[in-house]
Amino acid sequence: MLGEAASSADDAWQEGVPVEAAWALTFHDLHPDARQVVRASAVLNGPSISLVSMAAAGGFSMSRLNEVLDVASEAGWGRHVEDRFEVAPGARAFLRNLVLSMPANAVRLMLDRIGGAVIAATDEVKAVPPAIRADIIGVIRAANRLGEPALVARVARAAWHVVTPDVSLAWCKQLAEHGEQAAIAVRDPALLVELLDSSARTYSAGGDWQAAERAWLRALAVLDRTSTSERFVDFLGLLATNYRRWGRLHKMADTLLEVVALHQREGDPVKTAEALAAVGTTLFEAGRLDAAIQHLESANRLLQELPDDDVVARARRSVVLGDLGQVYAERGAINTARTCYHRALASALDIGDDAIATRIRELQATLPSV
Repeated sequence: MLGEAASSADDAWQEGVPVEAAWALTFHDLHPDARQVVRASAVLNGPSISLVSMAAAGGFSMSRLNEVLDVASEAGWGRHVEDRFEVAPGARAFLRNLVLSMPANAVRLMLDRIGGAVIAATDEVKAVPPAIRADIIGVIRAANRLGEPALVARVARAAWHVVTPDVSLAWCKQLAEHGEQAAIAVRDPALLVELLDSSARTYSAGGDWQAAERAWLRALAVLDRTSTSERFVDFLGLLATNYRRWGRLHKMADTLLEVVALHQREGDPVKTAEALAAVGTTLFEAGRLDAAIQHLESANRLLQELPDDDVVARARRSVVLGDLGQVYAERGAINTARTCYHRALASALDIGDDAIATRIRELQATLPSV
């Protein structure tokens, strides 16, 4: 142990000392190591602080930290609960003033240590435990007060890598807001895109379609100025998938049309045809049969113009013909559908693609007998 613990602030208050002064007395009577963990609580300014962060802030081993926390607990500063130290509610006002009296360099050093610890913790456990999640937001807020956006950005980037489905969307939105502001402050567009993508994927997985849409649209706006068309297409694809999950098929089709335009500008007929076919199948799902046929026929014509020895293009054309057959069948044009399936099957068999051939046979079986 570290020797006799100081009397609590409650004891001092009972003796007629004002509350703020009472906490100051017990703080100055603490062992220096215990004062260090109290300072760490003040810097993060939250109801609790993880043991990981406290150990980093003071440079303590876990066994040493337990001894120090015993002293802090006996002096009334809080209690050790599992993987965190819960700060005594009555001490919060004193701690807010304490951090204001600390030299900026000392606060910055402690934040760097805690920030490094929470980043390392996310790397090790592949998930963000609740105690560490609280510290992440605490570090971010403290770093913002100090004007340290680079630290905010580093911590936010690490945190997104290990966000799991159990993490609340409210916490994620705090992380997103602070991280994105920091990336803008340090003028790092690539990091901003990464953070926006991370948040959008989390929102989409959690069913917050509008938040995901906003984040991906912002990422696309940045990519339009800073990145390659390939990355732009990837993000459009993610946005389109979000619209599908959201049930907004018409918005999905509009997004895929942007992909078509990009591939047309690049002069890539296969990718253009694939994108046109994706628009067509989406419109088919949305019940717009004529528009679906128009886009699928355009895809088919593009692929038909390519050399016969282009196996990839021929395989893709077999799939497109199969999709066309489905739309024509739905429209009631059974003979046209049957012709599409026949051509698709012949092409698939010619290039030896058994998977496509099997799918086409299954589609043929759905047509009425001649």
